[in-house]
Amino acid sequence: MSVKGAAPRPRRPSVRELRARLAEAEETLRAIRGGAVDAFVIRTRHGDQVFALHGADHPYRVLMEQMEEGAATVSTEGTILYANRRLAAMLRTPLRRVTGASIYGCISEPDQPAVRVLLKGGRTGAHRAEATLCAADGTSVPVALAANPVRIEGVETVCLILTDLTTRKQAEERLQLYANEISDLYDHAPCGYHSLDRGGTFVRINDTELQWLGYTRDEIAGRKKFSDVMTAASQEVFRENFPRLVKGRDVMDLELQLVRKDGSMLPVLLNATAVRDASGQVVRIRATVVDLTARKQAEDNARRHQAELAHVLRLSTMGELAAELAHGINQPLAAIANDVAACATYVRSGNAASRKLLELLERAAAEALGAGDIVHHLREFAQKRGSHLEATNLNGLVRNVARLLEREIVQREITLRLDLAPRPIPVHADRVEIEQVLVNLIQNAIDAVGEAASERKQIHVQTRKTEDAMAEVTVRDIGTGLSDAAAARLFEAFFTTKKRGLGMGLAISRSIIEAHHGRIWIDPRAGDARGTTVRFALPLQGPERRSRRTRS
Repeated sequence: MSVKGAAPRPRRPSVRELRARLAEAEETLRAIRGGAVDAFVIRTRHGDQVFALHGADHPYRVLMEQMEEGAATVSTEGTILYANRRLAAMLRTPLRRVTGASIYGCISEPDQPAVRVLLKGGRTGAHRAEATLCAADGTSVPVALAANPVRIEGVETVCLILTDLTTRKQAEERLQLYANEISDLYDHAPCGYHSLDRGGTFVRINDTELQWLGYTRDEIAGRKKFSDVMTAASQEVFRENFPRLVKGRDVMDLELQLVRKDGSMLPVLLNATAVRDASGQVVRIRATVVDLTARKQAEDNARRHQAELAHVLRLSTMGELAAELAHGINQPLAAIANDVAACATYVRSGNAASRKLLELLERAAAEALGAGDIVHHLREFAQKRGSHLEATNLNGLVRNVARLLEREIVQREITLRLDLAPRPIPVHADRVEIEQVLVNLIQNAIDAVGEAASERKQIHVQTRKTEDAMAEVTVRDIGTGLSDAAAARLFEAFFTTKKRGLGMGLAISRSIIEAHHGRIWIDPRAGDARGTTVRFALPLQGPERRSRRTRS
C-alpha cells in the first residue's frame, strides 16, 4: 500500500556502481598521496568548494617535483612509495607505473647487491653509491645514489636521490680517451721524455728512452738518478747545470753522453725545465732527450769529406807555392854547401883552426835544422790525416803561416804586419786545419793586394783575446775590396771572385772554424774602402776560458 504525498525511497546503487565509485576514490587517494593533486572540489548545498592540500608534506613534494634529480621514497623492502616526475623520465616510464614498483627492477643486475647494501645502510644514516638504471626503452642511465632515512607516520623508509651521470660519464670517457692518447704520444714519441725529482732521481720515463737505454721501468723509476746513466765527463757537466733547474731556470741544448745498460754509448741533446706547484716551489724537473746518434754520424761523415777536400786544397796550395817552397829549401841547402866547402878549404890549406871550423859546422847544422823544419812542416801540411785536437798557441800558428808564405809576400813587394797579442793565446784546435784557414785568408789577401796595383801593398794580421772568452784573428788587406753581393756569398761553396779560383777555400775554412765551435765573418766596417777585413774566432782553451768568463 502506498501513502499519498510520501517521498520516494532512494535507489540503492548496484554492486557494479559501488565498485566503480570505490575505484575512483582509491585512484583519487593515490593521486593525493602521490602529490599529483594540489586541491579538490566538493559540491555542497552552498555550492562547489575548493579545498587546497596544504599539508606538512606539501612544500616537500613541490621541491621534489622541481628537482633536476630523480627522487623516490622506498620501503625497506625496496618498494617505491613515491617517485617524482624526473625519476619517471629517467626510467622512460609513466609515473603511475613507477609508484608501487620495486626499485630493484629498475637497477641493472650487477648493481643490485650494492643497492641492497645502500638501502640497508640508508635506514640509519646517509650513504652513497653508483649504479645503472635500466630504462623501459632498453637504454642504460648511470646514476649516483644518495640514501637518507625518512620516517613517515612511524614507518621507516629511505629517501633516494638519483643524479643522472650520463654527461659526467661521457666527459670522463672523453678525458680518459684524451689521457690515453697523450700517454701513447708520451710513450711512443720519437724523443725521450723523463721527469726527475729535486734530487735528480727518475720519477717517470717514457718507453722510447727506456728502449734507448735498455732498462725496464722498474729498474729506472724511483731507483736510479739521471746522472747514474752518464759517462763521468757528462756527469760533471750535468752536475754543473742541475742546480739551475732546482732554482727554476731552464737548461737548453746540453750535449751529454749516456751509457746504455750494455755499456754502449748514446749521445743525446738535453732540454730541461722546472715544474712548480701552486705555491711556486720547484717539485719536478721535466726533460726532453734527443738521440744525436744519426746527427753525430752525419757530422763524422761530413768531417771526413771535409778533411778530404781540405787535403786536396792543401796539395793545390803546395803546388801553387812550389817555386817559393823550393827556394825556401834550396837557400839553407846552399848555405850548408858553402859552409862545408869552406871547412874543406881550411883543412886542405893546413890552416884549419878548430874554433873557425866549429863555427862553420854549427852554422851548417843550424841551416840543416831550418831546412828540416821546413820539410817537416810541409809534410804535416800536405799529409792526409784525420782531425787531431790539441792545445796550441794561436800566435805560433800565425807565425808558421807567415814563414810559409814569406817568399811570395817578399816577391810581390807586400808588407806583412803581424800585430800579435803579447802573451800566448791558448786554443784547443787542430793545428794543421787552423793553419790551412790562415793560409787561405792570407793568400786571398795577397792576391787582392796584387790585383789592386796600389802603392800601399799592405796586409795586417792581428790576434787578441775578446771579452767573451774567444781568441780572435783579423786579416785585413788594402786590396780590391768586395761588392756587397760578393761579400754576402763569400763563404758559399764554388763561389769565387778570382779568375782561376775553385771557390772552395773559404767554404772549407768556415766548416773548419764551425767544427771548432767558432765563427768566421767579413767585417765591412773595419777595413779600408779599397780593402777587405775577415775575422774568425775560436773558444779559448779550458782554464783561460773559465777565468775570463768569471771576470766578465
